[in-house]
Amino acid sequence: MGMDLNKDIDQYIEENNIEFLDLGASKGGSIDFAQKYFCIDSGNGLGIDIDQSKILIMKKAGYNAFHANVIDLQLENKVRFTIMSHFLEHISNMDDVANILDVTADNSRDFFYIQQPFFDADGFLFSKGLKFYWSFWTGHPNHMLAIEFHQLLMKMLYTNKISRYALYGFKTVCDSTNEKIHPLMANIDEHDYDSKKHPPKDMSIIFPDEIDVFFEIRVLVTINDNVDFDILESQFQWDKKLYDSSHIK
Repeated sequence: MGMDLNKDIDQYIEENNIEFLDLGASKGGSIDFAQKYFCIDSGNGLGIDIDQSKILIMKKAGYNAFHANVIDLQLENKVRFTIMSHFLEHISNMDDVANILDVTADNSRDFFYIQQPFFDADGFLFSKGLKFYWSFWTGHPNHMLAIEFHQLLMKMLYTNKISRYALYGFKTVCDSTNEKIHPLMANIDEHDYDSKKHPPKDMSIIFPDEIDVFFEIRVLVTINDNVDFDILESQFQWDKKLYDSSHIK
């Protein structure tokens, strides 16, 4: 992405009073999420996606959108916050993930927020002959674990690119009856479990309390100490805090 496109986005942010960016915005649903939970100013969001067809869908639906590679964003008009919803699991190269997090911090004034499938339970489910269907999607090359988020964000914390971060589990899964759980031998690229089309699965398995099994991992990162972290984390839903960096500083 050239400097001209960055200037175009800068100008668009200024002229349309854009409060936040949605990176890897796809069809725009996460813009609605950000407006519901985080907006306090204009409420105007701007979707960024590398897939031109997604940009056309967003614009047709009435969303603000730009066709661009998020790694190349270098904005003078920083937005208040940035959201990445079900985006990073599509990025196969962990160096690219690290660069995206750095770019996000550079282009956001207050905070950024991430949500994506929870992959930390894959080993436990495998031991029971089970899997989350999203862990076997060809479009999900990056099964990013909580500890990998921690490692990347800890480096950013120690270099003062961010001020605090926390990881959360959302939507606890208690047993094998859940429709997101498939038997291990089910085909790849499937959706909710259907006994009429998928192989049989053991419906009697209760997941122990000490094993974390969630639909999503959610990540909140503040850029500076002037942002009230506690207020932000009270604005979105989560079941369990997995880690909080507040003890480090």
